[in-house]
This record gives sequence, C-alpha cells and structure tokens, in this order.
Amino acid sequence: MKKHMYILKTLAFLLVSVVCCKFFFELGYSTFAYRWRQLSTGDLQSLLRGATITAPVPPCTPKKNIAFSKLHKCGSSTVLNILLRYGDKNNLTFVLPPTGNYLGWPQPFEQRKMIKVPWNEYNIFTHHSRFSYEGIRAVMAPDTVFVTALREPVALFESSFTYFDFGHKYGLKGSEGLQTFVDNIRSNYFESRNVRLLNPMLFDLGMNSHDMWNDTNIDQKILYLDEKFDLVMIAEYMDESLVLLKHIMCWETDDVVAFSMNKRASTSKSNITEDVADRIREWNHGDVQLYDHFNKSLWRRIDMIGRERMQTELDELEARRKHYINICTEGVVKNDPNVWRPSNVNVESVKLKSSAKNDSTCIGMTRTELPFTDYVRKKQLRKMRAYNVRQVSMEAKKGTTAERRKRR
Repeated sequence: MKKHMYILKTLAFLLVSVVCCKFFFELGYSTFAYRWRQLSTGDLQSLLRGATITAPVPPCTPKKNIAFSKLHKCGSSTVLNILLRYGDKNNLTFVLPPTGNYLGWPQPFEQRKMIKVPWNEYNIFTHHSRFSYEGIRAVMAPDTVFVTALREPVALFESSFTYFDFGHKYGLKGSEGLQTFVDNIRSNYFESRNVRLLNPMLFDLGMNSHDMWNDTNIDQKILYLDEKFDLVMIAEYMDESLVLLKHIMCWETDDVVAFSMNKRASTSKSNITEDVADRIREWNHGDVQLYDHFNKSLWRRIDMIGRERMQTELDELEARRKHYINICTEGVVKNDPNVWRPSNVNVESVKLKSSAKNDSTCIGMTRTELPFTDYVRKKQLRKMRAYNVRQVSMEAKKGTTAERRKRR
C-alpha cells in the first residue's frame, strides 16, 4: 500500500512539473508569478490538453531608453521614424552625428562621432552605424533595450543591387544586369571587396568580412547577437515586429504606428528567377543563417503571446494606421527632394495633407529621415545652449553667495 502511494505521489509530482515547465515556456519567466495567480482549475486542465492560456497582462512602466541598430535596406527607416517621434514628443535625448545621418560606417560606432550633451545622459540611439555593443553600451543607460531589424537576404540583395547602382559600377546594363552580376559574384566581390556584397547584414552588425568564410565564426556571431539584442525585428513581418516592440517598451499602439518610409517604386525593382535567388542564398549563406535564426525567434515570441491575441493587436494597429492615413496624408510623393536617392531609383513617400500642417503628430509621421534628423539635432542643440546658460547662471549665483558670506 505504501509503495502504491509513493508511486502515485511521484507520478503526481512529475505531472505538476510538466505543467509548470510548459507554462514557463509559453509565458516567460517575467510574467509567470502574476499570471499563475490568474489561473483557474479549468485553465490548468486546458494547459494539460495543449491549449494556450491568455491571462491579463501585468501593468508596466513605459521605457524610454532604446538602441536601434539601423541596417541598410532592411525597412529600418520606418522604425527610425517611430523612435524620432517618440523621442521628440517626450523631450528625450538622442545620440546624434554632428552632420548628416551616420554615426559610423563602415567603421564601428565610436563616441568621437557623436554630439556630446553636457548632462551626459542619452535615451535613444537610432541612426546608421556599424554595430558595436561595447561602444553603444558605453554611452547608453544600463536599462537600454537593444533592437535591430533584418530582411530576407534575396530581397535585400536585389534592393541593394538597385539602390547602390551596382549594375552601373560594374558596366552592366539592361534587365539582365542582376543575373549577369550574380553569375560572376565571386570575382565581382574579390575585384572590389565591396562589403555590401558579402553578408551585408552580418557586416552591419559588426562582423568582419574575412571572418565570414568560417561557419563556426558565423554560428558564434549569431549566438552573440542573440545574447545582446532584446528584440530582432523582421521586415517581412514588420507589423508583428512593431507589436512586439510595443510590448517590450510598454508603449501605446499609436506610438508604433508608422507609414512606409523611403519606399522604392515598383518600376525600380528587378525580377529575380529562382536560380538567381538560390545562388544569392548560397553566396550570402551567413545572412541566410542569421535571418532564419531570428525569424524563428520572432515566431516563438508571437506564439508566447498567442496567435489570436496577436491578430487582435495587428487589427488595432492597422485601424490606427488607416486613421492617420486619412487625417494626415493626401497621396504619394515620388522622388521628394528631401529624400536622398540614387539617380537610377524612384522613391515614394507620403504627402502631408494641407489641413494637417499644424498637427504635430501628422508632421512627424510624414517627415522623412534627413529633415527629421536635422529637426531633432537643432532642437537638441538649443536644449544644450539653454542648459549651459543655466549652468553659468547657477555658478554665478554660487559665487555671489560665497562672496557675501566672506564679507560677513
């Protein structure tokens, strides 16, 4: 009898352990204690049947410190617009270059490439730079959230080929220029050593080109990036990525609503055959591994939230986007002079509606990268001057007070 009771207790313990492990995996440790208190007996039975449990999310405090590693041609202009708007609205401090919109490339980011503010506290890092975790960590707050965005490598290669005008640089003309280029991609790379041709996402994320010929190096780099980034967004699933960004930053839906920025017109896109696509994947196999790893990671996070809940939040995001399109925009502008573009590429941006010209939200949502960067830089420089004036005034008052005390 005692033996039977021991076996039953052991089985019960194992069953409870399995339930708890499954619960930890689905919901994540950070919300486990809160959500366990919300579960009923029926919920536990549902977990045993393999169902996903949806419980209330604990309240959180909006975060303000974020470092976004902006990679080339990965849909990152959309995210940059979101972060510039959020920082502007909340009067936060940006890490900014003295001119232009680059904080360092092809060299990694270094502090000497930024405008240093006298109060020495920075909230948002979002402009183009080659990723250096140590360099960015040195200037950002300890609780900074690290984020980047990746793009499917074949689509990225086609975009880069057109945008950076490789056809012209290599003397290739016509619609078959991309295929001809890919046919000779190895010799084209070694002739120029152009870092945009070999695993450009890994390069932008700090990996040196000469290390990319070793698969072990690539595996170790991916694991390193997985450890350093709190969220890796995927351009092909940008809305899902924005919902996850909203969650991790504890922001509102309107904070992550954005229009497509710096978008190429369909006339500036090349068709790619499956044979060419396969050769691009083979050549840039490091970027393929990187993308596949973080694409799977993205969907694991979505499953932790629950597909049904994700769809509800996607519907809300789309509804808010349509709302702002209706009140802020009136059509598309092709080749806006405020948007940098190569001469061979047509770029589309949204046009601000005349009735919304005094609406700060609409202005921010339609402002493209270069004008927006100039705007926040001028605003931050004014803030720095005002700070310095206050400091001088405070020092003068201290000196006057000290002088009075001496006279007494």
